Amino acid sequence: MLTAPEIDYLFDTITGFKMVPNTLLSLHQWQKKVLDEKGNPLQVMRTLVKKQGLDKESILKAIEMKLWGPEMDIHQFKKTLRRLEPTLSDFMLSNLFERLGNKEGKVEVENMVLNLCGTTH
Repeated sequence: MLTAPEIDYLFDTITGFKMVPNTLLSLHQWQKKVLDEKGNPLQVMRTLVKKQGLDKESILKAIEMKLWGPEMDIHQFKKTLRRLEPTLSDFMLSNLFERLGNKEGKVEVENMVLNLCGTTH
C-alpha cells in the first residue's frame, strides 16, 4: 500500500509533474481509482478528529480560526488543515477541498468544521 506522499508523487509523475489542466488523467479520475471509502479524505479527517477527541471549539483553536471566519481558497485551506495535521498530503487536501468547496471555489470555515466533526450543527 502506498503512503499519501507516494500517491501524490505518482500522480504528479503520471500527469507531467504538476496538475496541468490538459493532462490525460484528471485528478477526479485518479481519485476514483486510488481512493476507496476507507481512504476517503473526509472520512480520514473525521477519524483523526474522533481519535484526538476534538470538538468544534478545539478544532477552531487548533486551526487558529473563528467559526464565521472568511472563506478559504485552496492555499489557505491547505495551510489551515496542516495546522491540525501536518502530514496531510496535497492529494488528500485537494480532494477534500473539492468535496467541501462552494460554487465560488472557496471553503467556508463553518462548513469545514461541521464536516470534520461529522455533524450538521
